[in-house]
Amino acid sequence: MSMQKHTVSEGDKSYLNEFTAYCEAEFERRRNSDKHFDQPHYQAAMQWVVDKLKQLPPHQDP
Repeated sequence: MSMQKHTVSEGDKSYLNEFTAYCEAEFERRRNSDKHFDQPHYQAAMQWVVDKLKQLPPHQDP
């Protein structure tokens, strides 16, 4: 099975931008808390999810 790269539509970019903004806000919240926070792992996981989302076929409304 080959991995195809899909073009991200404008609507999907909106969802991707919202997800990224949420992750960045959560990153700052965790970084500023008193609890232990593994920043490199969080950033790597976030990037992994973003890359996977970009590989999904474009969303189509029914």
